[in-house]
Amino acid sequence: MLRSGWILLIACAACGKSLTNPLEQLAPAIPTAPRTQDDTLRALVLAEVLRQGTVDLEPRPAFVILQSDFSAQLTTSALPHSQMTKFYFLTRTEIQDIADKSGDLRYLKVAPAVVQADSAHVGVGTDFALQRKPGRSGYLEAGGGCRWPLVREPAGWRVLAPQYCRI
Repeated sequence: MLRSGWILLIACAACGKSLTNPLEQLAPAIPTAPRTQDDTLRALVLAEVLRQGTVDLEPRPAFVILQSDFSAQLTTSALPHSQMTKFYFLTRTEIQDIADKSGDLRYLKVAPAVVQADSAHVGVGTDFALQRKPGRSGYLEAGGGCRWPLVREPAGWRVLAPQYCRI
């Protein structure tokens, strides 16, 4: 079970209303070249998440990254390049504001890569930001997730099928 050191990646999954409008008012993060091995591995796994989704979340046209104080913070260097998907870096307050205005959001959590010789893994899980209404608070931590293994090959790292998935 992945817990410590997680970076939160928000997948815009509004219930009812579209999140496109609130995000259109914001400047998207522009992916840059990976600077570290961790950047490379997380970008490869996130590219797979963009392509096939996760155990409980289908691919989305926009992802939001929560700014946090974690030492292994996800940066633009760990984002995959995509012409179809935009990324946004927001604070927890900004994320909750979008949920309150646009409906419940499902977001991803992306752990730093764990590397052992020629293998590695990156954990990716989902949680929810709930639209605040009378009798209901904001965040709910009750999503699913998977560990995405990678192997180093002569041509570089390759992402394998997700493992240890939970819903």
